[in-house]
Amino acid sequence: MDQLRASCRVPVEAAAGTQITTIEGLSRDSSHPLQTAWIDLNVPQCGYCQAGMLMAAAALLKDKPRPTDDDIDSSITNICGVARTLECERPFTKPPT
Repeated sequence: MDQLRASCRVPVEAAAGTQITTIEGLSRDSSHPLQTAWIDLNVPQCGYCQAGMLMAAAALLKDKPRPTDDDIDSSITNICGVARTLECERPFTKPPT
């Protein structure tokens, strides 16, 4: 199961014997670049989708370290209306210019 999955859609038995990385697994002290960017940009709104959004961004960057806008749009699909309106996924998935 080496791919991003919504935990609410994976039966426990399907995860048996697999490695699971959670938002806390990115770093123990919130020092992962995605976590620091999230904090620096003051991205969190209600918090409901935060873990899923961070993990989707991490999965995307693992596969494509320099994603295009189309890559971001097609890979990070669990973005709420507020986040999509603010385009908050772009700053932390695009390298600085």
